[in-house]
Amino acid sequence: MNCEFSLAHYQEIIETAKDKGYIIIPAVNYFEETKKPLLIRHDVDFSLEYAYDLANHEYDLGIQTSYYIYFHSWSYNALGPEEMKMIQAMKEMGHEIGFHYDSRYSLSHEPDLLSSMIRGGLFSYTQHVPTLSKKETYQGLQDPFEYDLKYISDSGRNWREGCVCQHIGKDKRLHVSIHPEWWVTNSKDRADMIHQLWMTLQNKTVRDCKNIKQMLYEYVRDDLKQGGEIIVK
Repeated sequence: MNCEFSLAHYQEIIETAKDKGYIIIPAVNYFEETKKPLLIRHDVDFSLEYAYDLANHEYDLGIQTSYYIYFHSWSYNALGPEEMKMIQAMKEMGHEIGFHYDSRYSLSHEPDLLSSMIRGGLFSYTQHVPTLSKKETYQGLQDPFEYDLKYISDSGRNWREGCVCQHIGKDKRLHVSIHPEWWVTNSKDRADMIHQLWMTLQNKTVRDCKNIKQMLYEYVRDDLKQGGEIIVK
């Protein structure tokens, strides 16, 4: 296989894992007795749209994984109407929705908020930027990092121990962290992904502004004069 950050290679990884007998699971379905588990998780740091795209791709591949939602992202609003629809749709596909926390900002009620958003069923959580954020525990929730699994991550678009495809067949119990933004954009490098994210955010801002303009028009249309002027009251 040609190791690259692309949906084509991601599909190769999944198909190879299935062929070699791995059981691909979200964190909520992990049991110590599971033979050859491949736990796949996604920390949604930058874009819910990218996560939603990958969730759909995984659904087509017949697998379910874990998606961890971050309430303090600079680039998406988990509480926005469209974002909440995507989160619920991802859950309805069979994916696990988990809580991604940052102790510098997180509030104690955030897991309950996320649980209410997805109508219950919150099971696990993951940490955002461990080098800056201190370790937290949340009563009743599991941290998949503590499972007895070989952990590898594509953090920063960099496999520190080699691409996950190199571990398939070598390590029998795997916990893999996949960040959607590196894969669904088919980006050449980190700078290219950031540029694509920037363009995506620009397009979303334009759409949002059009929606706001329409909403404001609906509010004032009854007060518009024939010439398009607004009656000041």
